[in-house]
Amino acid sequence: IEGQSLRELLELHGELTVDFTIYLVKEICKALAVMHDNSIIHKDIKPENIIVSGEDKHVCLIDFDVTRIITENKDRDTELFGTRGYASPEHYGFKATDNRSDIYSLGMLMKDCTRAETLQPVIAKCTEVDPDNRYQSIAEVVQALSDKKEKKPVKEREPIYRGWVNITALSLTTIIFLFLVSS
Repeated sequence: IEGQSLRELLELHGELTVDFTIYLVKEICKALAVMHDNSIIHKDIKPENIIVSGEDKHVCLIDFDVTRIITENKDRDTELFGTRGYASPEHYGFKATDNRSDIYSLGMLMKDCTRAETLQPVIAKCTEVDPDNRYQSIAEVVQALSDKKEKKPVKEREPIYRGWVNITALSLTTIIFLFLVSS
């Protein structure tokens, strides 16, 4: 798959805009909704497993090595699969993983993308330690995000990276300062 991983984009540009974060997460939710509707959980949602490509910023979820079919009435399931920092507490043997485990990981991914206040309530609910206190479905996450500002990013009109705007402003200020000092 051509494109850059979300990890590469974050390392290159820093924090994403709120609008692009919402767009990105909703696109990931489309893939997760199909999986969850078929009783499959991804179990390894992290920036390295999200590819963004093309001018239209197509989003692709990859790496299905540790996916699992949900089995009802299990107290626990395979432990220690997933990535530290993104894996839900259930991954460490506290309970069986289910759809809400992916929701936790999605919240941790959002936390990497933005520190914007407007998304903090959504992130906090996604990352509750107790799965019963999280959103119970991907549809609930999408609904919570729909209440926030959203535009599909257009490269020519709006940068998708906050860091790029800040670096550009800082560079311009530095150039003006150096010009004034040297005059």
